[in-house]
Amino acid sequence: MASSRKASLAAPDEIDVDVDIVVDPSPATEREPRPKPKPKPTARRRGRPVDSDGLTRERILVAARECFAEAGYTAASTHMVASRVGLTTGALYHHFGSKRELYLAVFTEVEQLVDERFRAVATPHATFVAKVEAILDETGRLSTTDPAVAGFALSVTGDVARHPDLREAFTSAWARRDFFFGEVVDAGIATGELAAADRTVVLDTVTTLVTGLLVISNGIPVAQARAVEGAKRLLAGTLIVS
Repeated sequence: MASSRKASLAAPDEIDVDVDIVVDPSPATEREPRPKPKPKPTARRRGRPVDSDGLTRERILVAARECFAEAGYTAASTHMVASRVGLTTGALYHHFGSKRELYLAVFTEVEQLVDERFRAVATPHATFVAKVEAILDETGRLSTTDPAVAGFALSVTGDVARHPDLREAFTSAWARRDFFFGEVVDAGIATGELAAADRTVVLDTVTTLVTGLLVISNGIPVAQARAVEGAKRLLAGTLIVS
């Protein structure tokens, strides 16, 4: 019996073991990818206009010009201007920090507009009389194509008188007009139509005449038309019979 047990233990090679081991390369638990968090919407500043660009600024200036022309500096408000453009008052303040700043911006734009219009019609002419006649005619066209310009010019006189802090703009504007009309007067001196000694007198006369014609066109266009015709006849020497 002992020899039989020994023989059984001594023959392990006779046992055939067939084991297939399969290794799964994938992890035991597959994790689904987490969804990426959605970005939080950026909060828009209160009062900031949707189309905060030059177009919005220009729309504000046009509306402000109309409001100041209709009501004057004191009665016109930033709320009135913003409502006309379809903005909130906060959106308006994004472009202009105060009513005074807005008024001065309108004033500057109107002065530039008038200067450009007058230069465009006066430049093609060589003589003093022809230049002034062209400018006189343009004052009538301005009141038709952009009546708010005439209305604003009318309101400026009273606004500046009641609000001394606005006078700086008026002073600089007058100097700008003197520069342009000075060129017109100098052309007359160069052609011999004017005496050099009369330069200042003629300059102030022309500047005051044209400014007055712009103002009177607001509400009294017929009177302006007659005044333009009278000024042209005065230049031609056919108005006064001596």
